[in-house]
Amino acid sequence: MLSTWFIPSFSGDYRLTAHPDAPDERCLLVVTDPTAAEQEILSRFLAAARKKDKPWIDELAGVSREGETRLTINAPMSQAGHALAVEATSKRGTLTVVASKDGDVMLEYDGVPDEQAIDEAAETASEAAGKEKEPDKAVTTRRPTLCCPTPIPGPIVRASQVLHAFSTPSQWLSWIENGWMIVYGGLTGYAYRIVHRHHPLAREQGKITWDLTHDRVVHAHASELPAPEEALTMKLVLESRFEDWIRNPSALLGMGRDGLLFDNPHGSDTMEGTWDASLLRGVGAVAPIFEG
Repeated sequence: MLSTWFIPSFSGDYRLTAHPDAPDERCLLVVTDPTAAEQEILSRFLAAARKKDKPWIDELAGVSREGETRLTINAPMSQAGHALAVEATSKRGTLTVVASKDGDVMLEYDGVPDEQAIDEAAETASEAAGKEKEPDKAVTTRRPTLCCPTPIPGPIVRASQVLHAFSTPSQWLSWIENGWMIVYGGLTGYAYRIVHRHHPLAREQGKITWDLTHDRVVHAHASELPAPEEALTMKLVLESRFEDWIRNPSALLGMGRDGLLFDNPHGSDTMEGTWDASLLRGVGAVAPIFEG
């Protein structure tokens, strides 16, 4: 059984949680201060929820533009989460991870699994962790964009709950105390350091991720997300069997024979990310306002 399904977004607060009274039958949509783009995604989801044979929400139910909304969805988390994730994610590459409550067991999917697959994954994660019937968590995010832009200066703040939920205790402690964490490639075992994009180290190395095994920068970002969710995206992709989404010539320019490289599974060339860099750099310039 899932307790929470996170979808990283610009606001950083966008999730489904188990309903306290009937967790097997209903869930809660929790949204805080949605942006205009998020409001559009949520509107599509709510419209679809009203068209069900047994509508998941009342005809007049909606999401507030300011503050927190907690809206009851009359559907199991696996169904509602699948529908919401499909509306919220990109076709450029989507990663869904289901993890046990303590995070020791993680199952990864390329895309958004259907409802049955999600239920089975949650059950598998619980049993593998030796905690049968304990609630599990899921997260759906898109692959990072390779290449630019360069991180900008700004304050270092505590990471969001979703990054905490999918980090090991040592990773989380390092993030809070140092502003960075170490992860290991799911395919290669190589070590990577992921830093908060406002950390001085990010400015020094030029991007938020550094290949520690080969001592070189990794050109990739998810700058449309808050800093903790950007770090989460990098962490989930690198630690999973989809490490090749990042570890390819587009992100490790000129690496040559120094270490294992994969073909870019999404077919992008080495210029990926350069066109949107100037736009996202503008977004990043106001990021400290939203970081708090």
